[in-house]
Amino acid sequence: MRERKAIGIDIGGTRIAVGAVHMAGIITAKKTFPTNPQAGFNNAMEQIRVAVKEVLFEADWSLDEIEGIGVGCTGPVNTDLGVVENCFTLPSWQGKNLVAALEGGMGKKTYLENDANTALLGEYIAGVARDVGNVVMFTLGTGVGSAVLIGGQLYRGMEGEHPELGHMPIDPEGPECYCGQTGCLESLVSGGAIGQWAEACAMADSHEVFAQASKGSEAALQILDMVARHISRALSVVFHTFLPEMVILGGGVMEGERGRFVQAVHENLHGFEFIPLQRVRVEQAQLGNDAGMIGAAYTVFTD
Repeated sequence: MRERKAIGIDIGGTRIAVGAVHMAGIITAKKTFPTNPQAGFNNAMEQIRVAVKEVLFEADWSLDEIEGIGVGCTGPVNTDLGVVENCFTLPSWQGKNLVAALEGGMGKKTYLENDANTALLGEYIAGVARDVGNVVMFTLGTGVGSAVLIGGQLYRGMEGEHPELGHMPIDPEGPECYCGQTGCLESLVSGGAIGQWAEACAMADSHEVFAQASKGSEAALQILDMVARHISRALSVVFHTFLPEMVILGGGVMEGERGRFVQAVHENLHGFEFIPLQRVRVEQAQLGNDAGMIGAAYTVFTD
């Protein structure tokens, strides 16, 4: 049987990753580079086309060998039309047809999905959620993305929209968010939010918070404890609503923290009597930045 191959692309607010991916979830070659949204949509598409050619060369694959190109992009995105609808993280991409741009430039069938969905699919295919059918994932990075898997299938709402659990209200006295609310989860626990807490404590940014926390800084540890409590409140809503077998915490914030949040969330959830903690799992994402590429490629194989 011919080995199935695809290109998986993960587009976030700060970086783009392009990989040559086998159906089993193995990445043969990959390349990453800054998103640089201020340079415009066309510039990014050209960089992606060049990167696709480079990873194909490194993997020793021809363009004819791959079945297509899968893209996970920070949302909102219109998966049916192939259009980016993100005026927040990628303002210069608003209304641009990403699928048409790549299909026209590469001559391969292209599929567009929300990046949180592809991250969850990657963990389901080759990561910590392998063969776990009911899963909720949060990606904590520049923003807070979310995805829900029910019975091994992505949950979609009205007109195919994916859940925006990152904008559930957590603290009515919290900071304002571009979504129009105050105190939503993203405004409290994203990398940008941690950076704002850092400035209030005379630290430069979220990176310094993690660095100082590793050295035992009381101020940094207080910030991370507060973030963990906010995440725990959000997860209590998720567990009471979906009762998934597993919740995955991923994204750049989680990588910087190396599991502190997972432990803290477990401890904070013990006060919720209706959550069967002995049967549900809160896990740190296993695949890191590779999850999005693997999940994006999976959308090609499942068409």
